[in-house]
Amino acid sequence: MLSIEGVICQNGAPVPGAAEALGSIRDSGKKAIFFSDDDTQTRAQLAGTLQGLLNIPVAPDEVVTSTSVVASILADSLEEGSKVYTVGEPALMDELKIAGLFPVSSPYESHITPADFARLAGDSFDPNIRAVCVGYDSHFTYTKMAAASLYVRRGCRFCCTSPAKYVSIGTSQMPWTGCVCEAVESASDTRAEILGAPSQPFMDCILNQFQLDKSRILLVGTQLDAGVALGEKCGVDVCCIASHGEATTQQKSRFACTSLKALVDEKLQESQAE
Repeated sequence: MLSIEGVICQNGAPVPGAAEALGSIRDSGKKAIFFSDDDTQTRAQLAGTLQGLLNIPVAPDEVVTSTSVVASILADSLEEGSKVYTVGEPALMDELKIAGLFPVSSPYESHITPADFARLAGDSFDPNIRAVCVGYDSHFTYTKMAAASLYVRRGCRFCCTSPAKYVSIGTSQMPWTGCVCEAVESASDTRAEILGAPSQPFMDCILNQFQLDKSRILLVGTQLDAGVALGEKCGVDVCCIASHGEATTQQKSRFACTSLKALVDEKLQESQAE
């Protein structure tokens, strides 16, 4: 299991040696699964991005995202076609549709009038909404927060794609999914279920989807993404890639390497020696 951010790509560019390492992994007969907590791209979009960067084939069903996992988990617990009030980017809505659900959002996406406010607080709610799903939303508004919180207070299941509060953009820490979710949690006085990375439900969904034996997985991530936390929380072997120049001695990882290529070269040498 390979974290896309930091292991395969970094700042929109491929990590040196990643394509060669992936070729070696596949040539050895092992399966590569790419995972990400990116809320802004679908699996198909991420697969296309990886193909373009690495110049190797990557199928959408080899990619797992927090949005695709959340959609899958909700689809398993709701009737097909169920409506889900969605706070998020188009990628989240697309994954919900692919899973057989019907995402809806607030009709009031800008400043609302007092009459709109009264309708929002009244009986204008869709009784067929079964869940509220929150992800990163670059168009997050007061109205979305209010509508989501009111559906939650009416008993709808409340879930979130990621607990990550910030994402590093250059030297700045920009607010991310966790900040949006905390706003809805505060408004509804309810804690959301975290179904995306780095949660146990995220790993369970991957194990079931790919029919994997947890004891035969090596999860490769970096200290600054959800990968290492996911592996350690869920009890799978972890390799921490020190691609950000930070020490790995404090990690509980079984392995530590400077890059995916270094890891693959080391393990292939060990295999040949055996």
